Amino acid sequence: MYSEQLYTYKNSSDDERRRATWLELFYDLVFVAAIAQLSGNLNTNVKCQRMQSMV
Repeated sequence: MYSEQLYTYKNSSDDERRRATWLELFYDLVFVAAIAQLSGNLNTNVKCQRMQSMV
């Protein structure tokens, strides 16, 4: 279904696959939490002025 090349570096050997580091995973978690917080705030009070203040 997916090509094997999607999971490897351009310059890596065929046996070596790229894995996410703990720092990358932590960054992703923080990003998702921030988006969830912003969307929760927008969901409770959808006004243009409120939206502008968040951005």
